[in-house]
Amino acid sequence: MPCWVRRSRELVCSDRWSVYSKRPLPPRQSCWAHLKRDFQKLIDRGGPAEAIGRVGLKVVECLFAD
Repeated sequence: MPCWVRRSRELVCSDRWSVYSKRPLPPRQSCWAHLKRDFQKLIDRGGPAEAIGRVGLKVVECLFAD
């Protein structure tokens, strides 16, 4: 395990580049811009996934509201 994974206790917001998979999840968070796109894809897909996408986008809107 690389030293930067063992030593850091700070939250890391990252994309899904495979190098970050070596970092444990509690101090790692997926990038909100990537999540927002994923939620939009669920809406665009339609069906049962659409409701999940709409809730996800509402969460993003609330987090980043002025």
